[in-house]
Amino acid sequence: MSTDEDLITADEIAYYADVSASAVINWRARHEDFPPSRPIGGKEHYPLDHVLAWLDGRRIPRNRLAHGELPGATYGSRLRRGLGREATPQAAATDPRKWAEQLWRDAERLWEGSDPKELAELLLFRMEETSGDVPWPTDEVGSLLIRFVNGYAAKDPHGLWRAELHDAILRRGGILDDPKASQVSTPPSLARLLARLVMGRGIRNVLDPSVDSPATALEVARVADSDGFSRPSFTGLASTPLLTDEVGRVLTRIGAGTFTVAYEEFPSWLLGVDDGWDAVMANPPFNAKTPSGVPARLWPFGIPPESNANFAWLQLAWAALVEGARAAVVLPVSSLSAGLRDREIRATMLSRGAVEAVITLPAKLFATTGVPVAVWLLTKGAVEEDRDVLLIDASEMGRPVSRTQHELSDEDIDEISTTVLGWLVDAPTFRAGFADVVSLAEIRAADWLLLPGVHFGDSVESTLSEAGPGILRAELNRLRDDLVTTEDRMLARLGEATKAIRGQRETTQLREICFIKSGPAGRRLTLIQPGLETVPVVTPRDLAGNRIAARPLGAVSRKVAEEARSYQVRKGDLLFSRVGDLGRVAVAKPEHHGWVMGSGCFLLRVESDDVDPEYLAHFLRRSSVQEWIKRNNSGSAVATLNPTVLGMLSVDVPSWEEQQRVAGILGALDEKTALHRRLAETTAALREELSGALFDLDPGVPTKYLPVIHVLERLPSGKWVSYQDLADVVGSGAQTIGTVLREAVYVPNAYRVLRSNGRVSPEWETNDGLLTAADVPRLLELDGVPFEKGAAAQSARASMEELRSLLEEIPHDGLSKQ
Repeated sequence: MSTDEDLITADEIAYYADVSASAVINWRARHEDFPPSRPIGGKEHYPLDHVLAWLDGRRIPRNRLAHGELPGATYGSRLRRGLGREATPQAAATDPRKWAEQLWRDAERLWEGSDPKELAELLLFRMEETSGDVPWPTDEVGSLLIRFVNGYAAKDPHGLWRAELHDAILRRGGILDDPKASQVSTPPSLARLLARLVMGRGIRNVLDPSVDSPATALEVARVADSDGFSRPSFTGLASTPLLTDEVGRVLTRIGAGTFTVAYEEFPSWLLGVDDGWDAVMANPPFNAKTPSGVPARLWPFGIPPESNANFAWLQLAWAALVEGARAAVVLPVSSLSAGLRDREIRATMLSRGAVEAVITLPAKLFATTGVPVAVWLLTKGAVEEDRDVLLIDASEMGRPVSRTQHELSDEDIDEISTTVLGWLVDAPTFRAGFADVVSLAEIRAADWLLLPGVHFGDSVESTLSEAGPGILRAELNRLRDDLVTTEDRMLARLGEATKAIRGQRETTQLREICFIKSGPAGRRLTLIQPGLETVPVVTPRDLAGNRIAARPLGAVSRKVAEEARSYQVRKGDLLFSRVGDLGRVAVAKPEHHGWVMGSGCFLLRVESDDVDPEYLAHFLRRSSVQEWIKRNNSGSAVATLNPTVLGMLSVDVPSWEEQQRVAGILGALDEKTALHRRLAETTAALREELSGALFDLDPGVPTKYLPVIHVLERLPSGKWVSYQDLADVVGSGAQTIGTVLREAVYVPNAYRVLRSNGRVSPEWETNDGLLTAADVPRLLELDGVPFEKGAAAQSARASMEELRSLLEEIPHDGLSKQ
């Protein structure tokens, strides 16, 4: 708000009501009853109460409702929520971030083009000048700060506004963010959840052993203040001097209570601490290495692997607790299914009753990584060998706050914390599909996996008519005149099959009917160009349209294929993509026998005589199964699937006759889909050819592209060229070269155009999208270009003389010599 009076500007209406500035302009221009404004300081201001009353009469369209808004909500209610006045006009605002964001936007307008970190430091410097009884500065910066004080600070009942503004400016300026670091700043909404999970009356002290921002300390103070009990002391341990200094500056602004931070890179001494803390909350570095030198006897649940410290931090947090206390630790979702030594530690912690609950959260909560995370709720007390564990799946919660980041709403936090509290006091109320209690025996049977999706029963619907026969009938009838088929008969059979499936089926787990094998490690197979004496290798890219590609892009020699015999494909095997675009599946035909599966695939070999591989493939393609796979991936930045997790998938198995009937119907529909795809591709190609012949000198290739194409067409094997060198030779700019490679229908050797340092442009891909930057190193090696340590050898770079000689071969009319 611009002043402490009830006035608001048009920009503020747009911001806090979450609409565009043009929407406010339209309201003013088209509606005579829109509240009149009055100029103050050269800007139009509107009476807030009148604006709220007017917007109360404007419902938000269904397609523009935000997360948590119900049909019938008005822009008035949204504006109140944005201003922190949702309950009553006198309610105090509780979230300074919107005020800080408005402050930041105004500052950016004053100093357009400033570096964000410099702008943040300027604002923080001016804040320092206002400590104690020193009056606020009267310059432009001071005016912005006064606006914040009038708009938010005056309504803050607990005196946290200085610390929260400082924290908000640090975040907005990116001062604490390091995209290359394994530790990422804890977002406020996640810190609020952690505090709600561990705080309570009687908590004397709180520890954060891996401080990455002021967020955890601020939420400890806020929860204590809002719940009406004394603030506990807070101790934070930061892993860098920068974090120690910056967080320490914020903590001095919190006010009442003892809030301190110290520099400690890895506090291994916590493993042997005698007098611990009443509560621990931590968001440690993800997947960092475990420091050496910690005596093995100090690890309470087992020695963590050197390559990953996730379970080292879990043990540190548990060890730092006093008896009966609780810790909340944030780790990647992959920690719930990690194998080898992590699995052993997980099993020991569960067996000894150290884990009370696990909560999976949505992706994109952090500013610098989209990795989905989970909260481990630990407790230290008497050993309970048969302790049940509460699992909560909150992965679908959250609301977007930007294109790349989400946050947990207050409603989300309340539901999660209320569910946990109810469970702890033996008064659980669980929403179906959101939470459930799992026994230790069930977890042991699931190979110690803690993913909620594995334990919440069969989330895969059992009907086969997801799209509905009516939709299929309409589509098939539309194509009746083009394809000689029996659509009506097939739809009738589909209806019969659906009824039979509903009445006659058994449910089992995938691991009970299939042998599941992961593809070879990437280094075991060095792909070469397919030829007469090679064996094709099937990668996830070769699984498209429910089929295995007729000509995979990669191959290995017959000798290597023989050495990799255990990875060879047989007729009837299912190949399943386990990396990146998860869930692609195809059945191997006789012509694929002896081919080799690549590292990015699973091989599913049906071992039950009661299951038809074709039926199983159709079952795995269902949208509900694909959603299950998506929810239960490893949670890393690049989606991957654990074979143990996949084996837990529930599968509906009807009678053999019904399986064949369903597979026959859906297989025929797949054939029809493939036929339509081929018809569309052929038509598009024909149009491109005709367009080129009609409009261009060289059919399909615009004239301006010809010099670039002809030079690349003649580029000798074993050579590559840089964007800039190619641009200099043909007399254009490097960006123009990129446009040519991106827009032309076909450019020979396009993958041999690299950056000057020999590296591949991350955005590179062919016009049809079939090849991307990830394929370039292999293609270069096939063409004889040495490619090591992420770059092509400079010795193989074509010289300017070589390029000019290639250009001289092009005649003046732009057409190549024959």
